[in-house]
Amino acid sequence: MNKIWLQKWTTWYEQFAQRSAYPVFRQWLLWIRDIGLVLVGVSCMGIALFASPTVLRDHLLLYWYVEFMGRYFAAIQRLSVGALYPQISQLVFAVGWGMAIIPFTASLLNSVIYLLILAYQETKSRMTKAYEEKTVSRGRLIEIIAIPIIVFFYGLIALGDLGIIKIPIGWVNGDMMTRDATSKLHLYRHGWASLVIPHLYTSRWGLGIMAPGIIIGGTLLYSSVWVFLVFNGQDWLHRRLHRQTAC
Repeated sequence: MNKIWLQKWTTWYEQFAQRSAYPVFRQWLLWIRDIGLVLVGVSCMGIALFASPTVLRDHLLLYWYVEFMGRYFAAIQRLSVGALYPQISQLVFAVGWGMAIIPFTASLLNSVIYLLILAYQETKSRMTKAYEEKTVSRGRLIEIIAIPIIVFFYGLIALGDLGIIKIPIGWVNGDMMTRDATSKLHLYRHGWASLVIPHLYTSRWGLGIMAPGIIIGGTLLYSSVWVFLVFNGQDWLHRRLHRQTAC
């Protein structure tokens, strides 16, 4: 276990050390993303642990802010239904999603400007290497089905969040993680979600840990994870076409 953590620490240190060679603007984008996400976590935890159960009733401006944010992030309301302290839960998600806009923008700009355009070849080389090590090396079946499955679920989540499809899938709108869904859907009954997500509704600590996790996960999902699909999708398609041509 210590060796695994040592390897992870070494990898993280190398990634941060590599930033010194990046253009100044890219370094700023990455620091804004990282510091912003940390502040999201700290703010959500602080509100979850110390806010009054009647915080929205006691502070009209906060109530208006939550109502305003709730028009754009449905999870603010949906993930507060059945919560131990609904007003605290609503404020946590409203503040978290509001703060996440800044690191989301920084992460998206880094993904588009550098990963996809200016550093395209470097990104492609790194992604191709990772694709070969983590997917191709596991066998042909995994190689064939992995990327289509990931693209399928990513598309479902995105369409669910946009409200284009009416199924219980979505990250920003919270449909996958409502208390009703986690208690009724067979998908959750015997999985990790049945052990983890309920704490979002039953304790302040659970809210303080789970809420920023959901927000940070959604922020990265839409600001940078799609880059993985773009480059690995290219590799997957190239290998499929190459095999057909060879046949």
